[in-house]
Amino acid sequence: MENSTDDFLGRHLRDDVSQIMNKYGDSIDVLVRFGADFIDWDLTREGVEKKDGYLVPVLFLRNLIENIDAIGILIRKGASDPAKTLMRTVVENFFSLGVLACRETG
Repeated sequence: MENSTDDFLGRHLRDDVSQIMNKYGDSIDVLVRFGADFIDWDLTREGVEKKDGYLVPVLFLRNLIENIDAIGILIRKGASDPAKTLMRTVVENFFSLGVLACRETG
């Protein structure tokens, strides 16, 4: 009888599955790079009044991007279950950004 706990954590992915997971990870990297560039652009642009509370949505977005980056790393390693917890954090940050935007626009 084969020992079923040899790959209990699922760290030994088949090559075809690993290639697919790496493609997803590459796509996530593109999204993270875009988000980081967007934050950099927003913080360095001229002619914008940086009033009280300006950094709050930026910090929410930064947290969202960091968690998406962590999900990409986990996906590459085949650890999709821990990524689900981070995905919940991403969704919560996304909705928090939406609430902040609604408050700003009235």
